[in-house]
Amino acid sequence: MKKVILTVSTIACGLLIFYLNHFQANKHPDDNLVAFLVILLVILTFLHIEVYKK
Repeated sequence: MKKVILTVSTIACGLLIFYLNHFQANKHPDDNLVAFLVILLVILTFLHIEVYKK
């Protein structure tokens, strides 16, 4: 379970960085997508904390 959460969060971080770089180049950010990725990152951060508490 730990490995799954770590893998998913790593991919999410990569996507977030990729999209932010992409938007800086295009100057047309999709606010909903950015908000979704940020929320996903926050949820995954909480999951990390829960996993490491155990």
